[in-house]
Amino acid sequence: MVELSEKSTTLWVKQQTKALLGKVGNKGETYDEIINRLIQKETSVFGLDLKGRKLYRQGVDARPYFVIPYTDALKAFGRRSSIAFFYGRKNYSYWDENVVTDLAREMLIKQTHDKDVIINMIKKWQGIVNKQIKFEAEIKDLDNKTNQEIVHLTHKLVKIAHETWELSISIEIFDPKSEELIEEFLTRYDNSNLSIKEFKILCGAKESTNIQKEMISLYNIALKKNYDKLDEHANNFYWISNTWSDAKRLSKSFFLAKINRLEQEKINFKLELEKIKEYQKQTSEQEKEILKKHPNLSEEIKRIIEFFRLMAEWREDRKKYALITNHYFKLLLEETSKRTGVRKELLYFILPEEVQIPLPRELFDSLHERAEFCMLYVDEKDSPTIVSDDRTRKYVEEIKEGLKGSGERLYGNVANPGKVEGVAKVIFTETEMDKMKKNDILVAPCTRPEYLPAMKKAKAIITDEGGVTSHAAIVSRELGVPCIVGLQNATDVIKDGDIIEVNANHGIVSVKKS
Repeated sequence: MVELSEKSTTLWVKQQTKALLGKVGNKGETYDEIINRLIQKETSVFGLDLKGRKLYRQGVDARPYFVIPYTDALKAFGRRSSIAFFYGRKNYSYWDENVVTDLAREMLIKQTHDKDVIINMIKKWQGIVNKQIKFEAEIKDLDNKTNQEIVHLTHKLVKIAHETWELSISIEIFDPKSEELIEEFLTRYDNSNLSIKEFKILCGAKESTNIQKEMISLYNIALKKNYDKLDEHANNFYWISNTWSDAKRLSKSFFLAKINRLEQEKINFKLELEKIKEYQKQTSEQEKEILKKHPNLSEEIKRIIEFFRLMAEWREDRKKYALITNHYFKLLLEETSKRTGVRKELLYFILPEEVQIPLPRELFDSLHERAEFCMLYVDEKDSPTIVSDDRTRKYVEEIKEGLKGSGERLYGNVANPGKVEGVAKVIFTETEMDKMKKNDILVAPCTRPEYLPAMKKAKAIITDEGGVTSHAAIVSRELGVPCIVGLQNATDVIKDGDIIEVNANHGIVSVKKS
């Protein structure tokens, strides 16, 4: 290869190539800058720079169609600081751990100076949620709407969902290192020797969780045989089983069947309601005892406690409205499927922004590849991009190197203390619940309301993701079982039938025997 000494040279390209360069260029960019950017993008695998960084991984049962507003909102963490891979219904998202932790620390510092930081964020979010509530009226009578109207509604819903996630994405940034951050701020601001365990109890949400609300409502109906209330119950909780991979509207008959199933299992509804009340009473008494023990908590620590408490309640509200949104997305997807002739299983792998009626042939062909494996990220122009090729598969293997914990010992955050040993059962979707037996150890990417039957059987619970306000953390404390969250790759390392030790006193999971 001849090395040229000139600072610039003439490069002959076809007119068509020149036109294409113009299309991919940004305003004000020279052709030289465009070419260099494209070369950099190619050699660095999509221009993403997560390789070699300290990564945090989330795993969930999900498909692109439902998670695009969430993934798009992740760009708040910084361009190219997050990426998601889909293996059918299995989704793994990777974040730059240091980026999100720095943002979390910054937000907590603001809260120590201004107690209304979190309150104002929630108020603003609630205002946007009102747009979502009103959207339900727009998706009635879809059969009578034009193709253009269906496409418009899909794009409009994406925009609304993105706005809600853009504000509430701050909840996620506390998951990777919540315990370390708590220790840091306790060291900085607390002179009363408040323990992390005591701190977590004080951070407990005052409001009941979505699961508790649904259980209380259903158990009261079953106890009083007041079945005429099932219509109201279904209207309030039809979304409770929605996921990030699918959505369905639960009917009155579903909840009636649920009552019948619980009765066959000889569930004592009165006793279960008393258990919920007793747990809430005990938690309240624990909080009083802690505050009595530590009467001189600093104002900064009080504000941080309030921050995490309100965030726990916000997480529950967000989950509710996000899952309701997934119901709206599903209705639009079904209508799109009917009009395009493309089956739903393929359309789950389309980005809502890509929805067209009719669907272009080249897009239809790519959906088959995506359904097997694909990568979703935010590109240089801050727009969602989805790809599936050999480079993508190579890249996911490369960034796995950044995960912490491997082999026979994994490390995470203590959600509820305790130490047990037992048989592991890895559950990724609700369809795998049946393999969970009494006193097995539940291993999951995360937990959701539909995981509750499995969680009640568990001797311990461990998850790839989550912090002190996560669903697994809250429910494990309610159930009184040891729990470790934020292990990141537990569902990769641990296999069904492995004998594992869960040391939730120190946040360590050990694989004893495979």
